[in-house]
Amino acid sequence: MSQIYFIKSKKVAKNNYILMTFSLLAWFVNFLFFFVTTIYIFVVKIKYRWERKQFQIR
Repeated sequence: MSQIYFIKSKKVAKNNYILMTFSLLAWFVNFLFFFVTTIYIFVVKIKYRWERKQFQIR
C-alpha cells in the first residue's frame, strides 16, 4: 500500500524535496505510533500492579 503511494508521489513530484518531506513525515508518524503504544502498555502494567497491591492490602 505504502509502496504504491510512494511510486505515485515519485512520478507526480519530480523534486526530491517533496519526496524527502513525505518520507520524513511517514517516519515521524511511525515513531509517534510506536511511542504512544509503548507508553500505553507501560501505564496499563503499572495500573495492573497497583490494583493488585491494593487488593492484597485489603
